[in-house]
Amino acid sequence: MDFIDIINVGLALLTIGFGALGWLAPVYTMKTVGLRDRGSTMGTSEVRAASGALFVVAGAGALILWTPAAFAMIGFIWAGARWGA
Repeated sequence: MDFIDIINVGLALLTIGFGALGWLAPVYTMKTVGLRDRGSTMGTSEVRAASGALFVVAGAGALILWTPAAFAMIGFIWAGARWGA
């Protein structure tokens, strides 16, 4: 495994970790980013999906596929999350 592979795996695992936090602890995630649920479960569901499961599956998918394009897609997802903020 060369240096680039180590970086790719590290960032994929970091993506899975952050995604797991959003997926499994959406209330904490919402509190951290300053969001509130106003009586509906839709906000929590959105955080679980968009800030959680999406990142878990993207990181896991990159590790399973193990192609440069799969690892690049993680970067595109993070860039989209940043530019969409």
